[in-house]
Amino acid sequence: MSSPPCTMPAHSSPKSPLFRSSRRISITVPHHAFSLLQERSDQEGRSLSNLAAYLLESSMERATAVSVLPSSRAVQEQQAPRVPALMGSQAWS
Repeated sequence: MSSPPCTMPAHSSPKSPLFRSSRRISITVPHHAFSLLQERSDQEGRSLSNLAAYLLESSMERATAVSVLPSSRAVQEQQAPRVPALMGSQAWS
């Protein structure tokens, strides 16, 4: 018996958040913070980069949950161009 084909939600597209790949950044941290990150990454058996990405992402999720930061939907809505709804021939008047 074969499994059913995988289907994408109708709103998904290659440009949607579901398909976005990771992005690379470069940051400078104090020596003490670097040492703590390195020690923890060694203890957890993961790369420094992976640990830093995990800590940054989880911090952003917590901040969003307590409304310190806007949600990604709110940011997208703020960045979306404002286009008036088309209402017959009265659009743009």
